[in-house]
Amino acid sequence: KFVVDELAVSEEIEMALKRTLASVGAPPLSGNWQCALKGVWASKWTDRAISSRKQMAVPDNILFLAVLVQPVVPAAYAFVIHTQSPLPGAKKGEQLVELCVGLGESLVSNSPGRALSASVGPSGQPSTVHVFPSKPDGVFTPDGGTFIFRSDSNGEDLEGFAGAGLYDSITVNACTHRTISYADEPLFFDASFRETLLRRLYDLGRLVEANFAGFFSGYKGCSAH
Repeated sequence: KFVVDELAVSEEIEMALKRTLASVGAPPLSGNWQCALKGVWASKWTDRAISSRKQMAVPDNILFLAVLVQPVVPAAYAFVIHTQSPLPGAKKGEQLVELCVGLGESLVSNSPGRALSASVGPSGQPSTVHVFPSKPDGVFTPDGGTFIFRSDSNGEDLEGFAGAGLYDSITVNACTHRTISYADEPLFFDASFRETLLRRLYDLGRLVEANFAGFFSGYKGCSAH
């Protein structure tokens, strides 16, 4: 890991990255982004990652680690849509939506509290809230924005090996953590707002599912409003 940290990002990689980001209209890179990039690469060699591969008899040379670079959206909410609810007794076409205040780190991490959890059916059927949000800490995009360098390994596709979460994703500038005030959070107290947002997410889930030939799955995303 320390050897990787000492390496310099080649000019070829830097120019290709900047050219690609510009081609999709992303803001220019700033700050010490090279450190974030190398940190993701180095995460292949953490004690936990090495131990996991040894335990599952996965050779180091067949584990490849790519890096996805993207600007962090200044999101108000993060969500996961299960386009077919996994809950017992769920009707066909009923979705399970999980939603939290802030970025997705709070939603997918083991931080205290719960995300909002609701079953959402076709239009005309009111949503059923199973759990109201209670996560005390929210994660938010820093002022001025930032980029995240996300790990993407083929470990998630190797048979018998769960590679998800083993490798790091790093922001160039640290995200902001702050306490959530549920006393004035519309997701908690405004039923009309909550239902409208859940309905929009239901429609989004159907569109994504249709784009993937009707295969239901879990989709992650965020909402700016």
